[in-house]
Amino acid sequence: MQTLNIPVSLAYCAENEEVASKIATDLAPVITLQKVAIQRDQEQSLASKLKGFEGAIILLISDNFLRSTKCMESGLSMLNEHGHDVLPVVIPGYRLAENGEKEVVATSFERVSDIIQYINFWQDRYLDLRRQKREDERLDNEGFASHLKAVRDISGEAGEFIRLLRSNLHLELYQFQHNAYQQLFIFLDETEAGDAFRESFAEETPTPTQPETPTVAEVVATETAEEEVPPLDLTGIPGIDLLPSTPTFDEEEKENGDNQEDFGIEILEGEPEEHPEEEDFGMEVLEGDPSENEAQEDVEEEAELLVEKAWRLADSDAMSDGITLLEAGLESFPNNEALRYNYALLLAQDDRAEEASEQVNFLLTKNPQHENGLFLAAELADLAGQPALARKYLARLVSINEQGADVWFRLGELSLQAEPNATGKAVKYFKEAAKREGTPEDAYYQLGLLYAGALDHPKKALKAFQKTIEINPEHSFVYYDLALLHHRQHEHEQAYHAYQQAISINPEFKTPENDAVFKLMAHKSDLQQEQNTLQALKDNVSRLEALIQQREASALLESEAGKGKCILITGATSGIGKATAAKFAANGYRLIITGRRAERLQALQQEWKERYGTESHLLVFDVRSAEAVQAAIDSLPAEWSTIDILMNNAGKAKGFDPIHEGHLEHWDEMIDTNIKGLLYLTRAVTPGMVARGHGHVINVASTAGKEVYPKGNVYCATKFAVDALTKSMRLDLHQHGVRVSQVAPAHVEETEFALVRFDGDQEKANIYEGFQPLTSRDVAATVYFIAQQPAHVNILDVVLQGTQQASSTVIDRSGRDRYQEEE
Repeated sequence: MQTLNIPVSLAYCAENEEVASKIATDLAPVITLQKVAIQRDQEQSLASKLKGFEGAIILLISDNFLRSTKCMESGLSMLNEHGHDVLPVVIPGYRLAENGEKEVVATSFERVSDIIQYINFWQDRYLDLRRQKREDERLDNEGFASHLKAVRDISGEAGEFIRLLRSNLHLELYQFQHNAYQQLFIFLDETEAGDAFRESFAEETPTPTQPETPTVAEVVATETAEEEVPPLDLTGIPGIDLLPSTPTFDEEEKENGDNQEDFGIEILEGEPEEHPEEEDFGMEVLEGDPSENEAQEDVEEEAELLVEKAWRLADSDAMSDGITLLEAGLESFPNNEALRYNYALLLAQDDRAEEASEQVNFLLTKNPQHENGLFLAAELADLAGQPALARKYLARLVSINEQGADVWFRLGELSLQAEPNATGKAVKYFKEAAKREGTPEDAYYQLGLLYAGALDHPKKALKAFQKTIEINPEHSFVYYDLALLHHRQHEHEQAYHAYQQAISINPEFKTPENDAVFKLMAHKSDLQQEQNTLQALKDNVSRLEALIQQREASALLESEAGKGKCILITGATSGIGKATAAKFAANGYRLIITGRRAERLQALQQEWKERYGTESHLLVFDVRSAEAVQAAIDSLPAEWSTIDILMNNAGKAKGFDPIHEGHLEHWDEMIDTNIKGLLYLTRAVTPGMVARGHGHVINVASTAGKEVYPKGNVYCATKFAVDALTKSMRLDLHQHGVRVSQVAPAHVEETEFALVRFDGDQEKANIYEGFQPLTSRDVAATVYFIAQQPAHVNILDVVLQGTQQASSTVIDRSGRDRYQEEE
């Protein structure tokens, strides 16, 4: 029998050597397998060992494999790299009992609970390692940090890795070995060799007739016995050797309730069958169960754990995994209110409002007085354009329990939306809001408008407007409405002064019509003239709000600057990206805006559509993921595939430490975002520009890429890299008609830069005290200027600093008043 001369790799966790050796021995007469066994203490991961391998890969998936760092590290990338060349084979796992004997652990990922147990395992391991690092300063070393990063990445990808395995062709071990490995030869497209091997193999070895997995009785006996999970072998993990020998991570988890094994796994003989009703997520009913009360406490404790883990996943950009976790929990505990509410809330945050509404309505059917459910139902109804229904939910909420000012104010707003003429209800709600601590300024303002208009009670209106000014002296609209109120009362001097206050705060109020009314009436009292100007005033009031919102847009839309052109802006949910998107939207461009916060993108899309009539397309992804970037660009509809301008704006600073105290996770985050993110977008978008023979790439750098400053080490390095990349991109792309530019601002206000750098610490983030820095709108105007140059002009680099900033470290902090007065 001839040996096949094709490369085939057998990849597996070293703990499954027995199964791997049998496969290799069986196939030795016809295939020479390249065995890749992954040990716990080795340096290279499975993905790195297989990188570049050109051939078929038999991947033995066991419980050991799915819990091994070196097997799982970059596993998702490995599957994507090798694609259809990978044949996953599901085999039993093993663990050593206290007596030294091997115990079988079934491997399955056919059900939701099967996947969830591994998601939980990696999330828990990551959190445990972080805790160890915080508690033991000896672990603050590069080796341990590298391992921590690997576990963090696995915890975010484990669910997707297993789902990908499940969705692709995979075989149980007995299916793989059946009929002398027939499926393998079909996979290799070597059926003739398979036939010859089968004849020879049949003479020597009986064909397995059933899976090498425990029987139902064995599994029940195993699951009902109180066995102790063996300690996790941490040999070879960098930095772990510094830890005391006890307790290990697994032992600590055992002491805390063994939360690594949250969900029971059902193992059946033969092929797995679906029994979703039997998924009990570890809540087994055994002889000697506790009382009903104790059982209910167990359910609530389990539900609380599920909710906590789901939100932890959501906060780690694994929203779908969090939703899946709660969905599975509801299969076991369909009547648990906490699970149902948080499931609805996560669905709402994932922009699945209709599904969220179904869940919260089910919750309220069971418990009409669920306060959080009522509030969420109101928000969803309002989002669906049903203000009357939203008001109904909030009205029920305030009848159940005392609520804060914001809820009562929202009731007032919803009442006006639902019944514009039923002002009595709205007044009642706004009054209730005004009685409570933290009253929104607009509660008094809305009361003033109602009293001044439909209710015709000027004294109460005046009082409400004055309360609004007490809360916010810069509220321009209240001054204008106050001017109208005084005017109607023939108090012309007061009207004139209120009007002056309004235009000092918001110059948009200064119109020829308003000047004619308020200035004239401040000095003349002729009755006929008053009547004429009053009519003019009424006409002006009816269109004033539209004038304020549309004047700039109407003027700019006459320009043809952005007609038909499309700009893609990364990091458009805040700061420079948001300001630039608004600038281009106002000038008629079509926008592709990206970011990780879908709700912000949707709000901006709606705002620009209403204000400017802007066409926009949203892409929600993380620029740090090359796969996510390419998938997002590939997903663009044909009408959005032509990108004229790419603005690489997404970037961040994390931490502010000297180099010897820096945090590796901060460095990774800055490098992945500021450098790799820019590269991934450029690589995905510029081929289209080159093919079309025109385009423009505008990179947002920083003066930190021109000069370094203390404690700026890695951030400065990333921005120096942006500066270098911009220059080298230009050399590569200029011959294709593609322009490459850069804008490098210094300190910029109206962004989240400082808050992100200091992890949300408002006090540390207050770095603009005492001077007037640039604003995000200043940078946006510069980017727009760069983009408006004729096709033969390329502005290479613009460096911006505030007048009071001479360098990164030399700043005049004597105050910003004079600049505010000039503006």
